[in-house]
Order: sequence, then C-alpha cells, then structure tokens
Amino acid sequence: MPFDAADIDVPANNDFLADADSINVPAEDDHCEDGLWDNDLESVPDSESEISEGSALDQTDSSFSSEDVDDDEGGPPGTAHTDGSNSPRRSRYRHIGGTYRNNKGRYVVEHPTAAEVVSFDGETARARFGRDIFAKQRKKCLYYPFKSRAEAELALMLDDSGMSNREIDGFLKNDYLRKANKPPSFRLAQRLRQLIEMLPAGSQWKWKEIKFEGYETKAPLVVYYRDGLECIESLFADPRFVNHLDLIPRREYLDEDCTIRTYNEMMTGQIPWEVQDCLPDGATSLGVIMSSDKTQLSHGTGNAAAHPILLSLGNIKSSIRNSGSSHAFLLAALIPIPSFLEKDEQVRAVLEQRLLHECYDTVTASLKAAAQEGHKISNAVGEEYLCFPWLASVMVDLPEATAIAGVMSNQSPTFVTGKPNFGDPLPGEPRRGRLTMQIMEEIVRSGVDPDANLRQFITLCREKGLSGVWKPFWRDWRFADPYIFISPDALHGLHKQFYDHDLKWALKALTPIELDFRYKLLQPRVGFRQFPKGVSSLKQITMREVREIEKYFIGCMDSELPAQFLLALRALMDFRYRTQAEDISEPDVSRITESLAEFHRLKSIINDPEHKYREVAGWAIPKLERMQHIIPSIRMMGAPHQYSTDRTENAHIEVVKVPY
Repeated sequence: MPFDAADIDVPANNDFLADADSINVPAEDDHCEDGLWDNDLESVPDSESEISEGSALDQTDSSFSSEDVDDDEGGPPGTAHTDGSNSPRRSRYRHIGGTYRNNKGRYVVEHPTAAEVVSFDGETARARFGRDIFAKQRKKCLYYPFKSRAEAELALMLDDSGMSNREIDGFLKNDYLRKANKPPSFRLAQRLRQLIEMLPAGSQWKWKEIKFEGYETKAPLVVYYRDGLECIESLFADPRFVNHLDLIPRREYLDEDCTIRTYNEMMTGQIPWEVQDCLPDGATSLGVIMSSDKTQLSHGTGNAAAHPILLSLGNIKSSIRNSGSSHAFLLAALIPIPSFLEKDEQVRAVLEQRLLHECYDTVTASLKAAAQEGHKISNAVGEEYLCFPWLASVMVDLPEATAIAGVMSNQSPTFVTGKPNFGDPLPGEPRRGRLTMQIMEEIVRSGVDPDANLRQFITLCREKGLSGVWKPFWRDWRFADPYIFISPDALHGLHKQFYDHDLKWALKALTPIELDFRYKLLQPRVGFRQFPKGVSSLKQITMREVREIEKYFIGCMDSELPAQFLLALRALMDFRYRTQAEDISEPDVSRITESLAEFHRLKSIINDPEHKYREVAGWAIPKLERMQHIIPSIRMMGAPHQYSTDRTENAHIEVVKVPY
C-alpha cells in the first residue's frame, strides 16, 4: 500500500510532532545523535476520546494483548491457525455481547457481521514510515532531515506561516537565532524548502488530459488528481484516527425495549446497516465523503479560480472529522476551469458538467473496483480489514448538486419535482439514480448518440428534466444513489435560506428601521453577538453572523403582527434548530416534520396581497424544496449537521487558497 503523508501529516501542520510524542524519544530539546529506538506506533494515544462507555475501545488499550481475543478464536493476535490461515477475530471497534448502553444512556444494537479483523499482521503506521528512503537516517534521528524536535517545530512553523521567502530569510538572519547555542541548520528559505521536500511524501499526484471530440478549448483540460483509494487508505491508517473510527453499523434506541430509534453518527442510519447486509460476513463498509465547489483565489488581478475535489471518510467520528485541526478532508483533485470555444451557452454548460463527472470518475475509479471485490486496508496499529468503499455523501451547494444528479437547474436533485412545485407541502417521488440512468439509456436506444448528436441529446434530456450529462460518475459505483448521497446542507439550505427569505419577510413586515432598532436595544450577553448598527445594512455577511441573527429573530418580532405570520416564522425557525441537533430521535423527527408542515399550512399570509410581506407570487424557492429531503436523510444517514459545507469551505482555505 503506498505511503501517504497524511499518515503523519507532514508538513501541513505540527501534528507530526504530536504523533511523535507517542514514541519514547530523548528529551525534546536534545539533538539527535547516536541511538536506535525500537518503539512502534502500535500504542497510539487517545487524545480526544469520544468513545462510548462499554465499547471495546473502553476495555482495551490501543495495542492488543492476548486477552483481547477469546481462546476459541485462535489465540493471540497475528497467530495462524493450524491450516496456516489467519481467521477473522474480534475488532477493537466492536462491543462484546449483545445490546448495551453507551455513555449517553442509549441502548445500542450492533450489526452482527460487521468489521471483523482479517489479520493482525497488517502494516502499522510506523512500518509505513519506515519505508521512506530516509528511514535509515530516522532510526538515529526521528526528526531527520532536521537535527532536533525544536528545529523541526521551527521549520514547520515557518512553512505554515504564509511568510514569503524574503521574509523567512530576514527572520533567519536574526542575531538571536544565529548566535544561539544550537542555531538552525538552514539559513535560507530555499534550504528550508529543500529539507521539507525530504520529508515522507504523500500519495502521488497524477495528471490526465481530458478531451471532448469536436469541441475545442482555449487551453488543454488537464486534471491533477490523486487515487481515491490511496486517499482512503491514508485516512484509515492515520494514527490520529485509530481510536475514532466508527466501523460497526448500529441502531441506537432511547428505551430498553428498543422501540424509539435515535440517530447521530453516520453509522446509526439505515443505509449503512443495509449496505452491511449486502456485504460478506466480516466485511467492513467504508462511507466515502466527497465535496467539490468552485472557489475564487483572487479578485481583480488575475481573477484566478480553482475547483477542488475533497475526499474524507464518514467512518471517522463526526466531531473529529469536522474539526479543522484534524485535516480529515484531503485534496483529491483540481478540476480544470474550462473555456470552451463553443458559442452555444447550453452546450457549454453541459460540457462543463460532463467535465465535472469525468474528473470525479477519474478519482473514484479504484474506489468503484474496491466496492465490488473488496480491498484489504490496515489501520495504524496493523489490524487488517476487508473494506468495501461506498459513496455516503457528496457535500455540495445546490448548483453543484443538480450538476452531480444530472438534472436541470429548475429540478430537484433528490425528488422528481420541478420548480413550479417547489413550494408543495409534500415531497415528490424520490429521484433514484436508476431512474435517471433509465431515461438516458432510453434516449440513446432511440438512436441519438450522446456525443455525436449532443444538441439533440440535450434537447431530449431537457424534456425529461435532465441536463444532458452522459455517464455520470456514480452510474457504476455499487450502492451509489443521488437520493442518498446528496446530503442536506445546513450552511446553504438553512442559514442562507433564512438570510435570503425569512429576514427579508421580517424587514417587509416591520420595516428596516424598526427591526434595526430592536436589535440595537438587545442587552449585551456573554456568548451572544451584539448588533449596534442593526441587521438590515450588513455587508459581506458570513453565515456565522447569520446564525447570531437567528438567535434573536423570533424574540424581535412584533406581537402586533398577524399571529399566522409569527407562527409561520416560528415553525420555520423550529425546523431549522431541531435539524441541527447532534442527536435526533424519532419523536424529534416527528416534530421536525410537523414544523415544516405547519409552515406550509400558514405560509399563505406571507405573500397575501393585503400584507405583501413577500411580493413574488408562488413558492418556487429551491431551498424550501430541499428542506423536504432533510427528514428522510436523517433516517438514512444520521444527523445532518455533520454534512454541512462549513467544513469543506474552510478546507478550501487550507488546501487551495493558502498554497496559492
């Protein structure tokens, strides 16, 4: 298995140095001289344990001992049976026994056949680290090519600082550094960069030129990418995540009789359980999370942009995965920004969407193969699992979601619903992937070539609500279905919806002067933002500020406004807050459903001609329609908060904007 820098995370941040603390090395200020450390990373510290009470992780240390395996399972880890094969043994991620209570008081039923260890002789993180070309030097100095931990910390700090080469050169010429007892071995930024390049490399970057026959571009379309399976292997084997992997699908209940279901992590949803049912006994299902979004790198001069594809693993606990310091979202590809010479705007749009799918296809080719046959992957301590990666979530905004689903912008990506029906109180039929593919294939069978007769193909597709994409990347990925993997997005679907609609209705009802006055009067409270200038004139507002506005919103409404209007706004706010909970039970799902139904029942007053809180006729609001998908998504894939694009937009800064 290729070594990946994400195993130790160098040089993106100082987590490499934190991981090094798990090895018994000389005092951190000591320089590396002679000596050989035989320690292994098999004892991985549990730094931010989120482990449930009663789980196997509570009962064992990071390293296995013979007591961790029952006698009838063949002895201590790594020992072979008499037939010469390694029998599957109990995973460290499984609780011993049947139903148990976790530390939240939930009653948990685990899938009986999931995530058995195939072998305890897999490659450990330290072994992968030892395959580097400078492994021999690191036996004497763990921080090689740097002389000490302190020098390595200084180097990584300078690399992460964003300073220019000239600024780094000036810093290194400081007399305090030059006259120190142990000055750094590098005196120039160029030498610093050379040393950093000697650190263990990540999974290899590749490139591929994409061409669309008959359609020229101003510049070649070259996608730079990494193999998706290698990225997943590196996340699964990362020492930081070994105690935070969630490999066992489970059902959690509030009551001892196991009748009231509750949902939180991805593995508590119905889909991971159903996927596991389709896999061989002992197999491990890995939920792949992907994201893409075009992001601006510069404004004005250069007008540079990037379109990155990020990749993560849904089996990493959500609190760890979505933490910015965990670096759990890897840059998997950079989609080229196309400039087609084709004059037909409709054709250009379809070609751009086909390019998007082609790039996703390139990254995920190895993942699709592994989803069919399985692929053995080792975690950081050498436990090997037979893994089947499936597409759990694509975290994108609405325009990207319609492109990925292969539908027109005036269609829902998850329901068979068009723009005129976006305001209906009930959702349409689920837009399953097989239905989309069936429509495309029928058009092709009618004699229309999707490449040679592109315009005709687009015309026929649009009659059916499709965009004209051919061969979407998810078509041959086992278990992949847009209805399931296009996740609700709290950032755009809830908070942006509030800012674009609810707040505007309130400004119409109260007038900007009155609403601003009410926000100005709010008493200061610790943990709550103040709005001394009101909210109507805020510019370049972030969604964090929108969340702060939401906290006061209902309380700032006027009791003299029509009760129906206030109740409609309150119902929508109730829906917004309940869906962001980290733990959502079936009674909560019922309340969420009731809140959305109540809004639809009362919404008529908002665009009533008498009040004119909303002047646009009808309810063709895409974000309102997307709310319908949140309810089934909770049951299918767990609490929606973990799939918000907040995290991926922050990751764009880390992996694209800062390097640029």
